[in-house]
Amino acid sequence: MQCGFTLEHYKECIELAKDKGYTITTARNFKEQINKQVILMRHDVDFSLEYAYELANFEYDLGIKSSYYIYLHSELYNALSPKSVKMIDEMKGMGHEIGLHSEGTNYIYNEEKILN
Repeated sequence: MQCGFTLEHYKECIELAKDKGYTITTARNFKEQINKQVILMRHDVDFSLEYAYELANFEYDLGIKSSYYIYLHSELYNALSPKSVKMIDEMKGMGHEIGLHSEGTNYIYNEEKILN
């Protein structure tokens, strides 16, 4: 198998892991897999909710569930737009786990910046 950052290569990796006896699970279900070979599948959605949605559909077709952490402060997508909310809801409906991707620096403000 030649490594590459493609969906086809990702599929090969998932199939290989399954063939080797690994269970692929979400963060919430990780503790239930304590005595198994397990891969905790999680994705931070920093840049593209649309690509994450595509990946969620791809994973659904492969029969796996992942944890997707949605970034509320992205300059590249609005997680609260109607289109985004619909995609997130559909991802959840596929059995994927949805969580909040946060960074502490988003909640720290600089008084000097605000006042000037």
